Amino acid sequence: MNSNSNDFFAYIPEYFTWATNFREHLAFVSCSTDMDYLVEQMQVDKPVYLAVMAHKQQLQPILDNPHLFDPALVNAVKLLFIQYDNLKVVNHD
Repeated sequence: MNSNSNDFFAYIPEYFTWATNFREHLAFVSCSTDMDYLVEQMQVDKPVYLAVMAHKQQLQPILDNPHLFDPALVNAVKLLFIQYDNLKVVNHD
């Protein structure tokens, strides 16, 4: 585990994403903001990151209509799709 990981999220540098467990299933997390920001620099009312757990199909409209979304969000979704598509599922039966 590297310095970008903790007990809840394992950083995966080749995809710039994190892996975690959500409802006993693997979940990938991607960031659409500059992680180098200090809390004092966040331009929001509360220094909180928001996340949405979604199926791949639910995120597809972001890639289908990138002109409607912030480029950083579109990039974050692209990274998740690449990681999802490259994931190999092993059946333990």
